[in-house]
Amino acid sequence: TNCFETIGDALSWTWNTRHPSAAAPLEMDIGPGEWAETWSCTDNGYVSVRGAGREVTKILGAPSSHSANIMRCIDLEFSDLTFENPDIAVRWQGNGNSTWTDTNIISTGGGTSNFQGAWADDLCDASLGIATHYFFGVRMRSRAEKSTLYPPFVWWGECSDQWFYGGEIFWDASGFADQPALAAAAGAA
Repeated sequence: TNCFETIGDALSWTWNTRHPSAAAPLEMDIGPGEWAETWSCTDNGYVSVRGAGREVTKILGAPSSHSANIMRCIDLEFSDLTFENPDIAVRWQGNGNSTWTDTNIISTGGGTSNFQGAWADDLCDASLGIATHYFFGVRMRSRAEKSTLYPPFVWWGECSDQWFYGGEIFWDASGFADQPALAAAAGAA
């Protein structure tokens, strides 16, 4: 068992020392608390992340960053935790696949980005295929404020197949009055 005091140290060990694979996946437990760090993965995978409960384990993101920033990762699983951020809580870029169970994905609004919402996936590369995501009992919530470049949103799916089973998608539109907003958006890869 390896224990770390920060998510950054745990991820550094995971990607630079442990090197999870299909034959040797990794289970990562994150204890109770609020973590002002970003959970990140680029061109890796095979990790299951489990919190102590979605109301007690919260990943808030590093300053000026998302709570989770994931690019082209495969076989990621997240359960029993919250990703919360004033801009984008979870940003997935490119292909890969993931499963999310009993997880909160929340944009609280009031951030500095031109792109505000709970979940966003973008930067598609059709030659690599599209991402596939499964959500079981997930709560996606957004209290998006007025943004200057894009309409605020709860879920933005530009290049992936996403399957929702139970859970909720909730959008609080009280943060702005003069701009259109999106509860969900989808585009072709």
